[in-house]
Parts: sequence; C-alpha cells; structure tokens
Amino acid sequence: MTVEVDPTELRALGGQFDALGNDLQAAVAPITPGPDSQPSAAAVTEVAASVDHLTRVAGFRLGGYGHDFARAATAYEVTDATTARSISQTMRPGR
Repeated sequence: MTVEVDPTELRALGGQFDALGNDLQAAVAPITPGPDSQPSAAAVTEVAASVDHLTRVAGFRLGGYGHDFARAATAYEVTDATTARSISQTMRPGR
C-alpha cells in the first residue's frame, strides 16, 4: 500500500475548512426577542440562542480543522525532507 500526501492540497483543504468556519461564525444573527405578550417568545428566543451557539461552535471547530490540515502539511514536509536527507546520507556511494 502506498500513501501519497500532497501538502499543497492539504493546505487548500485546510483553507476551505477555515473559510467555511468563518462563514458559519459570521452567519450568526443577533436575536431580537418578540413581545412579552406572546407566550412563545421566550421559547423562540431560547431556541434561537441554542442555534446560534451551535453555529458558532461548529464554525470554530471547522476553522480548527483547517489549521490542523495546514499543520499536518508542514509536519509532512519536514518529516519527508528529514527522511530523504537521512536516506541520502546512508546510501552515499563509496561508503
């Protein structure tokens, strides 16, 4: 089994996750409670607050995944370069 990693694609995917997370967080609208005379106003306000909270958390987590993809790409490149250098030094001709 061969695994090929493309750091550029990982970073691009990370950027997409980050952008989606930012979009979600920006989509949260301020809550305007209804008049107190409506019995359902408190329930609607509570549900809206819960949805806003969930949207913010989801956006935050998606952005975090985006940053994780970028860090993984960098870690892969460092590991790949270090391993290549090690193999190159081990396999030097004339040794």
